Amino acid sequence: MKKALRTQIRSQLSTLLPTTVSQQSAQITAHLLNSKEFQTAKNVSVYVSKQGAPEVSTTQIITEILRSGRGCFIPRCVSKTKMEMVRLNSLSDLETLPVNRMGIREPALDEDRENALDMGWRLGHGAGYYDRFLEEMYALNAQGEGKNSTATIAVALREQIVDESASTTEHQATSEIISAPAPSAGSDPVSTQAPGHQINFTEGERILCFHGPLLYEAKVLKTDFRHGKANPAENGPHYFIHYKGWKQTWDEWVPESRTLKYNDQNLKRQSDLNSLNTKKKAQQAAAAANSGDGKKTDGGAVDSKKRQRETGEKEEEYLKRPEIKIPIPESLKIQLVDDWENVTKNQKLVSLPRTPNVTQILKLFKENTLKNLANYAHQEDVLDELVNGLKSYFDKALGNILLYRFERQQYVELKKKFSDKDMSDVYGAEHLLRLFVQLPQLIAHTNMDQETILTLKDLFVEFLKYLEANASQLFLQSYENATPAYINATKNLI
Repeated sequence: MKKALRTQIRSQLSTLLPTTVSQQSAQITAHLLNSKEFQTAKNVSVYVSKQGAPEVSTTQIITEILRSGRGCFIPRCVSKTKMEMVRLNSLSDLETLPVNRMGIREPALDEDRENALDMGWRLGHGAGYYDRFLEEMYALNAQGEGKNSTATIAVALREQIVDESASTTEHQATSEIISAPAPSAGSDPVSTQAPGHQINFTEGERILCFHGPLLYEAKVLKTDFRHGKANPAENGPHYFIHYKGWKQTWDEWVPESRTLKYNDQNLKRQSDLNSLNTKKKAQQAAAAANSGDGKKTDGGAVDSKKRQRETGEKEEEYLKRPEIKIPIPESLKIQLVDDWENVTKNQKLVSLPRTPNVTQILKLFKENTLKNLANYAHQEDVLDELVNGLKSYFDKALGNILLYRFERQQYVELKKKFSDKDMSDVYGAEHLLRLFVQLPQLIAHTNMDQETILTLKDLFVEFLKYLEANASQLFLQSYENATPAYINATKNLI
C-alpha cells in the first residue's frame, strides 16, 4: 500500500513548480510557528529539507528554532535501518555538515552530539527510518521513560495529503497535520508571514553570537532587514556586530539565526558548548598522541577490549592531572589570529613546501640554545629529546588536529607528492605554532612525571621566545591565493 502511495505522490510532486513549493512552505511554516505545540516547546526535532526537492522547506523553521534559543535536533542515520536525532548548534553549523548519499546534510557519525527523542513525522522515502524511530519513542513513552510528553506534527504539501483510510500502519499517528490550504480565486497564496520578520535587537545591545560551533559575546553596531534574495537564509533581519575583545577586522554582518539574547539561559548554553568543544579537542589530542599504541593479536587485529580499558584509565588519569599552561607571547597570538583569518576568511594558503621547514627550525633552535643559553650548554641530550619529540608530535598531529578544513585538500595533494618525506620536512613555522596551542592537552595524555613536564615547559617557553625573536625570518609575510580549481576541489572533499 505505502509503495503505491509513494509512486502516486511522487508523480504528483514531479509536476510542481519551485514557486509553488516555496509558497506552500511559507504558509505551512507560518502555521507551525504560531501553533501552541511550537510556542510551548523547549526542544524541537525537525528533518532537514533537501534543496530544490519537492517537499516542505524547513529552512525557516530551523532558523526560527535556533533564533528563539530552543534546542534544535536533526536526523543522523547510524545504520541502514536506524536513525537518531542530534543537536544542531547553528545555521553555520548546518552549512558545514557533510552531505549523505541522499543529498541531505547530516552530522558525521564520529561527532559527539547531544541526542534527543524524535518529535516529528513524515512519510519517508521508503527506508523506514522514521517509522522505526517513532516505534521506539512510543515504546519508551508507554513504559513511562519519556521525561516529557512529546507532540508530533506532520508538515506536508497539499499534493502529499492522502485519505486517512489509505494508511494501514499502526504507529503513524500525529497530533496534527499542517498543510497549505487550497488557494481561493484571487487570493494571495503567500499572504501569511512567518513570525520573527522584525528587528529583534537594537543598536548598542549586548548579544551572544555564533562563530563556528561556539557562542561569543558581541555588540550590535547596525541593523538591516533584507528581502528578495534567492536564498531564503539571506533574507530577514541582519546585524553588523563587534565581538567583545576581538579586533575590528572581525566585525561582520550576521543573520538573526546566528544571534541569541544575552540572558542566563543562553549563557549556560554558551558554557555547555565550550565544555563540549574542550572535551572534543581533548579526545582528538588523545587520539593523536596514542596513535599506533594498540597491540596486535596473532590475527593482526587490535585487542579492542584491552585498548578500551587502557583508554578509559588514561582518560581518568587525565582528568585528575593539573592543567598545563604554556604562555604564548602576545605577538605570536596575533600571528595565530592572522593565520586563522588568512585561511578561513580569506581562503588563502601557506605556500608549501616551506623554507625553513619544521625540521630545520627545530635544528636552528637547538644550535642557538647550545650557543647562547648557559643553562643548556651541556645538555645536548635534553635538547635532542625535545627536538625529536616535537618533530614526532607534529607529524602525528598535523593531519588530525592542526589543519583547517580549507587546507585539507592541500594536505592530501602534498602527501601524494612528497610520499617519501615526513610532513615536518614540508610544513613550516605557521603550522608548528598551532601545535603549541594543542600541546597542553597532548602532554596531559602522556605518562610523563611532573618534573619532566616542568623541564619541558621551560624549554617550550624558550622555543616560543625563539620564534618570536626570529618571526620575520620564520613566518610568511603573505599567503597565496587559492586557485578556482582548488576551491572547487575543497567542496568535494568531505
